[in-house]
Amino acid sequence: MRVEQLVTFAHSRDACGDDWPLVGRERELAAMDAVAADVLSGGPRVVQLEGSAGIGKSALLSTWWDRNEQFRVLRARCHPLEREFAFGAVRQLFKPLLAAVSDTDRARLLEGSAAATLRALDDAAVPDPPPEAADVTAATLRELDALVSRLSRRQPLLLAVDALQWIDQPSLRWLVHFVGRADRLPVLIAVTTRSAEGRRLDPLCAELVRPANCHTLVVEPLDVDGVGQLVRTLWGAEEPDEAFCAACHAATGGHPLFVRALLHQAQRSGVKPTTEFRDRIPTVTLSTLGGEISHRLCQASDEAVALARALAFLGDRKPPELLAAYCGTGRAVVRSAAEELRSLGLLRADGNPRFTHPVVRDTVLATLSPEELGVGHARAAQVSCLNGRPDEEVAAHLLAAGPVHGSWVLPALRRAATEALRRGAPETAVTYLRSALHQPLDESERARVLLELGTAASHYDAALAISCVTGALEGLTDESARSDALGVLAYSLLLSRGSRTDLSSVDRKIAALSERPTSGPGAADRELALRMSALRSWMEFERPSVTGPAPAPAPSPGADDDLADRMSLAALRIAQGELRTGLSLLRECGHHCEALGTVSPAMSPWRSRALAVHLALGDPGAARALAEQELDLARRCRIPRALGVALRAAGTVTDGLRGLDMLAEAVTVLRTTPARLELARACHDFGVALLRRDDKRGARGALRDGLDLAVGCGATALAARLEERLHLAGGRVARSGSQGIRGLTAGEERVCTLAAQGYSNKQIAELLVVSLRTVETHLTGAYRKLGITGRPQLAAAMATTDRCRGGSEPADS
Repeated sequence: MRVEQLVTFAHSRDACGDDWPLVGRERELAAMDAVAADVLSGGPRVVQLEGSAGIGKSALLSTWWDRNEQFRVLRARCHPLEREFAFGAVRQLFKPLLAAVSDTDRARLLEGSAAATLRALDDAAVPDPPPEAADVTAATLRELDALVSRLSRRQPLLLAVDALQWIDQPSLRWLVHFVGRADRLPVLIAVTTRSAEGRRLDPLCAELVRPANCHTLVVEPLDVDGVGQLVRTLWGAEEPDEAFCAACHAATGGHPLFVRALLHQAQRSGVKPTTEFRDRIPTVTLSTLGGEISHRLCQASDEAVALARALAFLGDRKPPELLAAYCGTGRAVVRSAAEELRSLGLLRADGNPRFTHPVVRDTVLATLSPEELGVGHARAAQVSCLNGRPDEEVAAHLLAAGPVHGSWVLPALRRAATEALRRGAPETAVTYLRSALHQPLDESERARVLLELGTAASHYDAALAISCVTGALEGLTDESARSDALGVLAYSLLLSRGSRTDLSSVDRKIAALSERPTSGPGAADRELALRMSALRSWMEFERPSVTGPAPAPAPSPGADDDLADRMSLAALRIAQGELRTGLSLLRECGHHCEALGTVSPAMSPWRSRALAVHLALGDPGAARALAEQELDLARRCRIPRALGVALRAAGTVTDGLRGLDMLAEAVTVLRTTPARLELARACHDFGVALLRRDDKRGARGALRDGLDLAVGCGATALAARLEERLHLAGGRVARSGSQGIRGLTAGEERVCTLAAQGYSNKQIAELLVVSLRTVETHLTGAYRKLGITGRPQLAAAMATTDRCRGGSEPADS
């Protein structure tokens, strides 16, 4: 019997194994049960099912969750073309759940986080302008954390992600972010990966599946007994001969996909599971399956081959009209071609056309040359655009196709970038806009694209943003666009790590703009110069160590000095116990600020100081009103330090989960600023709030971070309070000079672990979604505690971590 006659995909059964029982996986199922038990008792974990294509990873995962009713299952299946989708896997996980619940329940789940979460999950959400300067990525990640937290408190969650090697970067970044920050939430993240791709995992994937928080199960081929169970399933009452089963195992290597294909066709060919037929079993490998698929495609009509290629490029379950447009035929021809491919065993029997297994798609694409692949993706992009498919689908094909020109290309890429930025995925937006720069553009169009590129990059890469916006300013003529560009440039320079010379270009632009006339066509430039000077002053206020003197002279002493004196006097009176006198001075300070038009809490945060006095005087209502006012103003001004202070103040006077979320956000926002003392205070309040909710493990992490910061700032009173709270949370307080590994905060330990593995500071910042300054601060503090001078000694010092944890401190501390 020829191999081509024996080896094919099942016609009546699903080649992926949906109709076949899971056999020979008792060890893997038991291991997953053990990981699930850890999750239910100790907090989030990751389990990775690794194996070759068709080995049964998805079937194993599906069988496990079907028999385990403790978890609510949310599933996503990644696809090669969706790697540039903004939160594509996240949307697959959560959109079906949110669509199924009532409006009331949906609002409760998204309480306090609807805007950012809907941007990531809801295609039909009302479009809003992309954020200008706020850290949209951090906000989206934080709100997704809050959504999972609320869901997991109702029922333990299983987040299942098939084909992790093809996941989009924003979704992967969120998974890493969640695992690194979630504490005692019953959430199990289960991922499947192909062995061939496992060796090429990027740093984010490596961080997600690192042994510290991930249990990896390598899914091996079936043994002879497992193959025998499949033989019994197919032949029913007939007891198979052991020699026949051994021959099937030898011919397929125990690979489930090969075994199923072999057994099904053997039965259809009249083979019996007896000794006399064992010599008629051929060897089956991936190459023989690929050869059989190619052989069957050669037997198919031109229309069927065209449909197979359309499915390979466009993906499964696409509407018939889109497939017809790609093939250049009518829907009736597509239906006929689909039936022909089903008769060849290449398409599933139900629903919209889709391949029986990903191996079919891989084989179809493997028959094409690189030039044909590019042409195919270009055609897919064009027909997707003309048929009104989402812009991210069009952009995915454009990226895969290489250079594609046409009047429709640039608008599609720019719309896709705008949507990605709105969802909170600026890196995806940058990828689309970089591709847009390869289009034939005139000077004005190129400048606008560069501005959009710089705006997106400003959320995570200040250097790239400065480069792009500087180039855009050379070609921008519209005054509104120039104003936006200068704002992005100032913000990016604020976040950059450069020296004073970085601001020289800004100073030159301010000087040039200031020389323009105060009326006529140059009046707008004069206004831009004033706005730029204000932003320049803001930068000097926020980061005096890296900014030189502003081009304009400093304002003379006056009202601002008087306000500072009043604030200082108020603080003194409050410290002396004269609460009402101090409150009166703060109120007077507020009236003066309003009279001067100074409403930004970055310049005069009198409300957050006054609300603490109101609380001490037993007036929580007035305290909450002041907190709401300051938080609203801080969100408008978008200065990170002011926002963090306002969030901390509001969180201390707000009850329940909303207050806890505010404190968590305050910690996240302040980590991106040089305000280490304010961060220490926020960590203290966050830890206290967690302790009230009996989350001692989370409280210990926050309080340790705050204690280290307070000690570094010399804030002895705050450090004493943090030590007391840490003791109540069950943590041990390390003393100066003998801290070692035990003295590292959770953040320092995460950073040191990655640094010891060879990651650069920039890579660590990207992995942990923190600023470069935060990484440097953690490393500096860790070097001091470990008694080392730098990275060369770090690996040896971290190698003692496990031994140092063998003491009496709680395991999760």
